[in-house]
Amino acid sequence: MQRLLTLGLLGLAACSDSSPPPDPPAAVAQPQSVAAKPEPTKSDWSKKFRSSYVETNKKDAADGTADFTACFNQTTQCELFAFGQRDAFRDLTTFEPAGSRLNRNGNPKYVHSYVSVIDCQAPSILLEAKFFSKGSWIFLKQLAVMVDGDVLLKHDISFDSVKRDSDSYGIT
Repeated sequence: MQRLLTLGLLGLAACSDSSPPPDPPAAVAQPQSVAAKPEPTKSDWSKKFRSSYVETNKKDAADGTADFTACFNQTTQCELFAFGQRDAFRDLTTFEPAGSRLNRNGNPKYVHSYVSVIDCQAPSILLEAKFFSKGSWIFLKQLAVMVDGDVLLKHDISFDSVKRDSDSYGIT
């Protein structure tokens, strides 16, 4: 399920504001290059971004944030439901898959995840392994991501690169 959300958002490219770049100083020689495809404006990027999901149940808060539900890859029914939040001050939108939110309410072992997208930037994915048990520990040695049967990412994790929180109720 997470893959639909991630793949749907990965197609977004960087954008620029609508103002043209400043002219370079006259003394700098211009290199010969192939004409580059212009970056989309922030408005173009926002339209493409918002077309990647269907937004419902939007509730605006007085602090510049808005909570909503998002449906990705909707055909006759919603194939991927996520909880979304837009922070207008930080130009940030986050999506938490429904399964991730449900797991944190009662499941002792799960991977919490969310996708955050800063306007005009590629999405970032946070994965946080949770393990709640008295007298046990969790170690992560490797992370692998598989999409449609193909391993797209395999990353070894060194012991000291993982941030751990140990509380009386478990390990994060």
